[in-house]
Amino acid sequence: MSDLLFPDAFAPWFKPIWVLILGGVFLAAVFVLVQLVLYRISPKLADAIWGTAKKIFAQPWFAVVLAVSVATLVVYCFCMLWGGDLLFLDLVAPWFRPLWVFILGGTVLAVELGLVQLVLYLMSPKLAGTSWGTAKETMSQSWLGVVLGILITTLVVLCVLWGVDALAAWLKPVWLVLDGAIAVVVGVGLLQFVLGMAFPSLSAVAWAAAKECLSQPLFYVLMAVGAAALLIFPIFPYFTFGDDVKVVKDTGLVLIMVLSVILALWTASASIAEEIEGRTAMTVLSKPIARWHFILGKFLGIIIPVVILFVVLGTVFLFTISYKVKYDARETCNPAPTAEQCQAEMVAIVPGLALAFMEAVVLASISVAISTRLPMLPNLVICGAVYVLGNLVPTLVNSTVGQIEFVRFAADLLSAVLPMLENFNIYPAIAAGKAVSWSYVGLAGVYCVVYSTAAMLVALLLFEDRDLA
Repeated sequence: MSDLLFPDAFAPWFKPIWVLILGGVFLAAVFVLVQLVLYRISPKLADAIWGTAKKIFAQPWFAVVLAVSVATLVVYCFCMLWGGDLLFLDLVAPWFRPLWVFILGGTVLAVELGLVQLVLYLMSPKLAGTSWGTAKETMSQSWLGVVLGILITTLVVLCVLWGVDALAAWLKPVWLVLDGAIAVVVGVGLLQFVLGMAFPSLSAVAWAAAKECLSQPLFYVLMAVGAAALLIFPIFPYFTFGDDVKVVKDTGLVLIMVLSVILALWTASASIAEEIEGRTAMTVLSKPIARWHFILGKFLGIIIPVVILFVVLGTVFLFTISYKVKYDARETCNPAPTAEQCQAEMVAIVPGLALAFMEAVVLASISVAISTRLPMLPNLVICGAVYVLGNLVPTLVNSTVGQIEFVRFAADLLSAVLPMLENFNIYPAIAAGKAVSWSYVGLAGVYCVVYSTAAMLVALLLFEDRDLA
């Protein structure tokens, strides 16, 4: 980690060029991601920002700044080639070096801008006034604050990771969790962008449903309750004689799954059933939006907040699992665990999070199908019964072996109609201390997709002939 910006394979004089290349790529990536997000939220604002950026690129002073920056870099590289470290990196702690490089770069850039502005003012006061006005207009944009916040947060995280050797053992695997959370968020954003390009109306319905859910207090209440409970679980005594980590794993998975299911059921009822009863759906469908776009868009819009809830609570949950390993070792007077042991416990629970998310998706699809015909209260009752029976189906089928024909037929019928939610429960594997293979997770994912697709087909059939008037 400490050799991220300054690989040993590079000559010392090339290292500043490498730093600026990485910084430029990072800033370009941040700008593109912010633009994509803003384009999905407010296309008008995104177009205005892009217009301002193009206006800046067209300014003559921008070319002057680039020329001065390149000249400064060339002079610096010559100085490094002849010897001497102008960045004074040897005097700075290793973990602080990324932030120190960007601080120096920002200072040099500010000095260059000041000198260029002074020269322009001496040559053409009118041009200098125009460039300064454009700069002030840019600095007053809200997106600039977002970019700076992302940049500062990234630098802080990079500094923490740079000095990871000084951290506690249970905190060292933090980079793995953060990378996974960022990858999930970026993946969802890219899928939403691709969906918007392929099916604009479906994407618009999905994004509207997601924003409606994210604006509800219930979303933040569930997130706060889940985070608080997950933080309390590691220090709560379970009296299991060394198996407290297993209990925390199972309890945390059940809690995250139940909270996500509550969010999905509530959102489905509020977003579909109430819109149908309030005639809002009729107004939406009066536009060029197909009914299947409306249903699938609502389903995807329900899944987006569920993904966000899983990412946030899942990150907190993995932190608490890593801390629980260290906490139990201290309480039982055992040797302190290594970072590899904490990371192994965290990685072992990731398949459980994936399976819990699949279970929430299956129940959300059932709730969407029911919401096309029934209001909120019957929807919650039926989905609650499906959740209970879905976890008991394997037990019912096994208990009817050798019983009378009618009882066995009823059990087989329930197993064919109801989802086999027991397939998403990994508590037996946790209790036995065995890892869940990713091949099993893949098969469960196929089952989740097939059952959710069937539930969506039922929802389309129920909604196709629904009289919205």
